[in-house]
Amino acid sequence: MANNSLGEWRCLSASTIGTSHVSQKLPCQDAHGIILTSSGSLIVAVADGAGSAKRAEEGSRCVVQCTTKYLEEQLLESHPQNAAECEELILTAFARARSELETIAPGESINDVATTLLVAVITDEWLSTVQIGDGAVVCRNLNGELRVLSQLGDNEYLNETTFLTSSDYLSHLYRVTVPASDINGLAMFTDGIELLAISYADNSAHGPFFQTMFEFAGNSLSENSELAEFLDSARVCERTDDDKTLVLAVRHEAR
Repeated sequence: MANNSLGEWRCLSASTIGTSHVSQKLPCQDAHGIILTSSGSLIVAVADGAGSAKRAEEGSRCVVQCTTKYLEEQLLESHPQNAAECEELILTAFARARSELETIAPGESINDVATTLLVAVITDEWLSTVQIGDGAVVCRNLNGELRVLSQLGDNEYLNETTFLTSSDYLSHLYRVTVPASDINGLAMFTDGIELLAISYADNSAHGPFFQTMFEFAGNSLSENSELAEFLDSARVCERTDDDKTLVLAVRHEAR
């Protein structure tokens, strides 16, 4: 994806293949999408196809394309008036993405396109996120304070998660909506980045990591290719062999 200077938001993003996938001759199974509507709302979707799924990369691409397109269309027609309407809009996008997966992989074959999904929408008033599966969303306010808008996984083992294809996915959705007036940074990433960015002990954001990342994203000279190089670097791959996706968004000017 090309560099994005979207309205008042500047966005950088990359999805790179993990070393374990390289050794197994598997494709990158992560996907992400970024859209800024004409009204200035920012839409970000990140997905991680299940490593065990035969068509994982197809599933992750499908849900990213489906949710971002739907949300863009809806936000062009109407503007959510409150936090509940923001969440309901994203929940509808999730339902449509699930239906699209059922279309491309009907019946029991739906597990072949298993994927996680994280979606965030930022309007003038609200930052709203909905998530199924692992990965995380982190925001930064004008005071530089970081907040994790995701919960720790509810499975016993680190590498277990719940997918959008799960029959009980609705009971595992996690949603958070906060006022957006003082938000000047957003980061979204798949679980390949979590060990670098999140403390599992208290589900807190690792300050030095995000300070560096947001400064990088705010630099007009920074390139998506540089972010991809970082994700593929030895110091990152020593910590994780999984596919890695990182989306960064910063406001051009603090409000």
